[in-house]
Amino acid sequence: MDQDWRDLFLPHILTRGKKYWEEGKVNFYLVHGNRVAASIHGTQDYQVELDLPEGRVEDMKCTCPYAVRGNCKHMAAALYAVEAEGIYLTAEDHTPEQTDNPWEEAIRNLPEAV
Repeated sequence: MDQDWRDLFLPHILTRGKKYWEEGKVNFYLVHGNRVAASIHGTQDYQVELDLPEGRVEDMKCTCPYAVRGNCKHMAAALYAVEAEGIYLTAEDHTPEQTDNPWEEAIRNLPEAV
């Protein structure tokens, strides 16, 4: 990414987010243009939305109570996963795979049944 997104988090929050990511608790359910949505599994499931234009964090939202006060471990976990998966590309990079319907994109990104 163009910026060091880690600077957006307190050190202990970053550590907790990294642990969530390492434990495989991040599941992406929508990647559309510069928008990424993920479900983070912990004591509860929380939904994270990221806006990543041009490889930088422009906006982050999470459904957890901590996110009202600041950037949370769920956001950090999602960003670790985004970085690891390389899905923080610009909208231009995603153009061939995009559709006009974000639900079609989400369905295409679902894992295959086992």
